[in-house]
Amino acid sequence: MKWIIQIKSTKRYLPIAITIVMGSVFSVLGFLTIGNLEKATKQEEFERLASLHTIAIEQQLNQSLDLILSLQSFYHASDNVNRQEFQRFVEPFIERYPSIQSIEWIPKVTAPQRLAFEQTARAEGYAKFEIWEQVGLGEKFRAGDRLEYYPVYYLQPYARNEASFGFDVASDPIRQTALNQARDTGKMVATPGIKLLQETRDNLGFLIFKAVYDQNILLNSLENRRNALKGYVAAVFSVGRAIENALANFPEKSQIIEVYLLDESTKETPQFLYIDFSINSENYQQEKNIIKQISSNQVNDKFKFSKVLPIAGRTWRLVLVAKSAYIFSENYWLAWGILATGFLFTWLLSLYFWNNIKRTVKIEYLVEERTQEISRRNQELKKEVGDRILAEKTLRHSEAIIRELYQFTAAKEGNIEQKLE
Repeated sequence: MKWIIQIKSTKRYLPIAITIVMGSVFSVLGFLTIGNLEKATKQEEFERLASLHTIAIEQQLNQSLDLILSLQSFYHASDNVNRQEFQRFVEPFIERYPSIQSIEWIPKVTAPQRLAFEQTARAEGYAKFEIWEQVGLGEKFRAGDRLEYYPVYYLQPYARNEASFGFDVASDPIRQTALNQARDTGKMVATPGIKLLQETRDNLGFLIFKAVYDQNILLNSLENRRNALKGYVAAVFSVGRAIENALANFPEKSQIIEVYLLDESTKETPQFLYIDFSINSENYQQEKNIIKQISSNQVNDKFKFSKVLPIAGRTWRLVLVAKSAYIFSENYWLAWGILATGFLFTWLLSLYFWNNIKRTVKIEYLVEERTQEISRRNQELKKEVGDRILAEKTLRHSEAIIRELYQFTAAKEGNIEQKLE
């Protein structure tokens, strides 16, 4: 009997256990479901913004390429372009595309033409002009003797690019490789990321070259292309300025997206042309981790947008990554609110059941107590009735005995009286 009572007592609390388990399960499921929906919504928003950012950067770069083609056509349509004509032609482009560091005309100057070429420039008002070169990032010095020179001769805007005026572009192996490729293919060719002569910051830049040929020579062979070469039109870009100008109309960019631009043209480790935040003691390790993750494709794919950009013979990859603060922003409070509400409802419902059980137990206890009291009183009453019945029987028995004694006594007295008579 005792174990039956214990089973009944255990079953009494079963609704509370079921409520806690089921409430917790549904609360967690609601949290995960709403959280995933919020994350999906945020991912769609990120992809939309990343796509708009990418389009803006592509347009910025493609418009710059159109400028170079236009400038080449201008040279091919003219017998000779002087400095003033060059300035008038390129100034509207400079104003329209602020991401361009400079636009240049780089003529081919042979060794016999060098002195006369330098004297012509000095006669135009550039008294200290000479064709010069530098080793690495050291001081500049007069270019050594060689068969050909490719000096920066026309450039706009001049004020912020004076540092490159007269520089022999072919004296730098990286630039020379791009020049030769542009000459031999007739296509636009971009350099890898390099430190610009006129750039005072640590940002990398790149140059795009397009060969200008003598239109009287048929360009049907490699030899003819090399012989017909007159020079190059070139555009110089600061990568940081190009991207920042392209994204100038996206004020939310700094809170949502980090932008990285990689040059994947070589089979070796990709070259980072642009990194969204500068190196300093606080975020240097973070930057190293980001670069490692992007290089090895370890960034969360759900919040990474990547697109290959073919730029003048090179393969660039634009990578946009959502910032952690954006991924885990306050919009996820709805999921946490669902979880908290679910647990609160579960607690209140469990408390309701608990109070009902306590009330039931109390009522059962009172009923049991009253039942026992009634049973006790019944027992006392039964005993009292028994005692009375017994007393009554005893009394009747006593009365019978007395009656018999009385009758016996009376009979005796009668007999005595008869004898006396």
